[in-house]
Amino acid sequence: MLRVPTGAQFGNSVINNGSQVHIINTCAVTKEAVRTSWKMIRRSLKSKIKNQKSKLIVTGCLTTIEREKLLNTPGIDLVITQDEKVALLRNEPQLENIINPKRSRPVVKVQDGCPNDCSFCIARIIRGKPKSVTQDEIRLEIARLVNLGYQEIVLTGLNLGYYGIDFGSSLTQLLKSIPDRAFRIRLSSIEPDTITDELLELWSSKRLCRHLHVPLQSGDSRILKLMHRKYTPDDYSRLIDKIISSIDGVNIGADIIVGFPYEDESAFLNTLKLARELPFGYLHIFPYSPRPWTEAAKLPDTVAPDVKKERVHILREIALKKKAEFVKKFIGNNLEILVEDNNIGISDNYIRVPGPSDGNYKKGQLYNLTV
Repeated sequence: MLRVPTGAQFGNSVINNGSQVHIINTCAVTKEAVRTSWKMIRRSLKSKIKNQKSKLIVTGCLTTIEREKLLNTPGIDLVITQDEKVALLRNEPQLENIINPKRSRPVVKVQDGCPNDCSFCIARIIRGKPKSVTQDEIRLEIARLVNLGYQEIVLTGLNLGYYGIDFGSSLTQLLKSIPDRAFRIRLSSIEPDTITDELLELWSSKRLCRHLHVPLQSGDSRILKLMHRKYTPDDYSRLIDKIISSIDGVNIGADIIVGFPYEDESAFLNTLKLARELPFGYLHIFPYSPRPWTEAAKLPDTVAPDVKKERVHILREIALKKKAEFVKKFIGNNLEILVEDNNIGISDNYIRVPGPSDGNYKKGQLYNLTV
């Protein structure tokens, strides 16, 4: 049976039983993610040269697309595939948070896999069809974390909104089943086609953080079709309006891919227009990079690198303005803040502010604070 040493951290290293163990949890969603993963591996290999007792374990999505290269890299002691990692964490779910004890907001992964066929996405190919954790298992893990003193739990999954599709349940049913105790729940990224009226009604409870990350990817209908996304720009706009009217003070973020094949000037301007008009609190902008095994990788890369770079810059400037405008709305307001590293707090609606300047405040605890 594969075993991960207790105390080890993904992307970091710890001393365990006298030896140093490096565990690199890799990502392959973009070319930049692959480069970063290999950079971390090379850094750990250099560290290993200085400490012959150390061990290097590599896991995550890179082990699927570059398995042979990893196995043939001298100094890597163990390659744990994505499926093996999932099975390990399924058998011992507490490892997900033990391996990263620095978190003040532990993550509970409730599902994996995706039924969609987005033409640019390699993650859905690597992860396969939706697989959900049972409600009983999730409640046990949340109870364990709350008993350890954590006051915010983040629910996550590759396609969170499809939780329970494999056994006749739903994300709404899961949230309703979680006992009402003194902690708040934050949802990670959730696809627009999975946000229902029934789900939005749950925000009548203050326990759910007023924060939704809803990927957009493009504001052009033609590009969205090429991406195999399940909505039009108008559909997306109507959904954002509904979220805003349902959740007072909500912070909405989005992903946008720039430079997808056949994104001409007109298509980019449509995305630019939507990004400016919609009430986003922040945006994550990514230059398109073809991923192996995906349908989009077969399309010609029609957008020049310098054009991609310029479009990314333009949208990131808008993102900065959007963020500043959103934060400005809450200056002088009282918000519930969870204290994180360096005494920086995060509100339920995803505003990062300096933590309390006086008193004995503990990391990972909630306080009411005037922004």
